[in-house]
Amino acid sequence: MQYDGLWLVIKVCKMVEIDSSGKDIYVFEKSLLSSTDRMFMLSSHIPTYDLRMNLKLDRGLENWIFHDPTVTAREYHKEAMEHVEIRKPEANKVTVHIPRWALPGIVSVIEWSEKRADD
Repeated sequence: MQYDGLWLVIKVCKMVEIDSSGKDIYVFEKSLLSSTDRMFMLSSHIPTYDLRMNLKLDRGLENWIFHDPTVTAREYHKEAMEHVEIRKPEANKVTVHIPRWALPGIVSVIEWSEKRADD
C-alpha cells in the first residue's frame, strides 16, 4: 500500500498455481470513496481473458448515475465494438464485460455524477 498525499494505491499479489489452460479469478472490492471522487479506473498489469466488472454506488449515492464507461479494448480489438458489453440495469449500477482479451494498461474508466432533472 502506498499513499503519496493524493493517491492511495493498493496492490494485491497472490501466486496461483495453474494446472490447466486457464483459471477463473474473482476479486471483490468494497471501496469507501471520498465525497469528491467521481470516477473509478481499472488497470491491469497482465493480459486478462473474459473480464467482467460490476460497480454499484450506494451509501448516500443511490440517486447518482453512471456515465457510459470508456473501455480500452474497443480501441485495439478488430471486432470489439460488437463484443464488449456495457449494461446499466439501474442508474446507479454498471457492468462491463470484455469476453475476449484485455491487454495490460487501463482497462476501463467509469465516471458518475449526481442525477439531474433531465436524466
